[in-house]
Amino acid sequence: MLISSLFISSLALMGAVQDQADVQDVRATRSAVITELAQDLESNFLFPDAAHQYAAYLRARELSAEDLAMDDASFAQALSAELQHIHQDAHLRVMWEDESAPSPEAGPRQPRQRPASMEAGQWLTPSIAYIRFNAFFGEPAVMAELENFVDTHAGAETLIIDIRGHRGGGLDEMDVLFPELYREPTDLLVMETRRSVDEERGSPIREGRTIVAIDSTPEVVRRKHVVIPSETPRLADTQLYVLTSQYSASAAEHFAMVLQRTQRATLVGEATWGGAHYGGTVDLGDGYAVFIPVGRSFNPDTGADWEGVGVIPDIAVPAEEALVRALSEAGVTQEDAERIDQELAFVVPRRAP
Repeated sequence: MLISSLFISSLALMGAVQDQADVQDVRATRSAVITELAQDLESNFLFPDAAHQYAAYLRARELSAEDLAMDDASFAQALSAELQHIHQDAHLRVMWEDESAPSPEAGPRQPRQRPASMEAGQWLTPSIAYIRFNAFFGEPAVMAELENFVDTHAGAETLIIDIRGHRGGGLDEMDVLFPELYREPTDLLVMETRRSVDEERGSPIREGRTIVAIDSTPEVVRRKHVVIPSETPRLADTQLYVLTSQYSASAAEHFAMVLQRTQRATLVGEATWGGAHYGGTVDLGDGYAVFIPVGRSFNPDTGADWEGVGVIPDIAVPAEEALVRALSEAGVTQEDAERIDQELAFVVPRRAP
């Protein structure tokens, strides 16, 4: 009995030592992540004053027993929430991705299913065309499909562009579509990137035919997004409606703001998500990463962007009613508008609170 008791006690002691070692490993890992996060934010975040506030907070932050007891994903979420409390930014987020292989019992991990970046290009009536964008990823097949859509629907009296499920992306699809919507060269929006990031790491916004450098300041590098019309713009005389929702984010908001600011389209639906700051993902090590905003897009007429407030529609209705309202504005009867909406059967996505 005595031997058994000693054996059990030894096992318990070994377990406690191992648990303590595990806790120390977690402490070391998360301390390193916080240190790296503070440095990266201070060096790269768009607004230097806010960047210093983030860094000062993180450097003074001590790991608690609760921090050490959290799983990795929860700890990343906690850091994100704390940073948002200091200075809100819709794009700033600490992330953790479990790169370990799934257990044999669990089977292979299934890829996340997402809708196509562009879909439902069609005629709704003999004179009204419709297309829905869920992202702007610049995929070659999608770009070719968009070119074909424009060609097929050239001269439409009305075009309804649905971005109610649009989660973001880049400028490529815009640079295909905008030259068909405008007859004259037009300045669209201005984008500014923190100069230290632009000069040391390169801007996420690359200069080219539609991105032009303009007068800047010592703190930021500025570029403007412009449209250069095609030789014969195929949709220049088309009445345009853009459907928005609170889900519409990032590049979708850039798209909506451009068309609203230039009075090229009527926005119908809800205020968009409110993420005007662009950036990129930085690896923090040990499976952690952070998306850091390094620049912003803004309306050159006002100097204001849509961060935290979204792009406000011209006709405010619940997103689920936006298509019916746009069709009604275009002269379709209420009955036919509701029938078309039901046939499309698009479910507006919603963000978790």
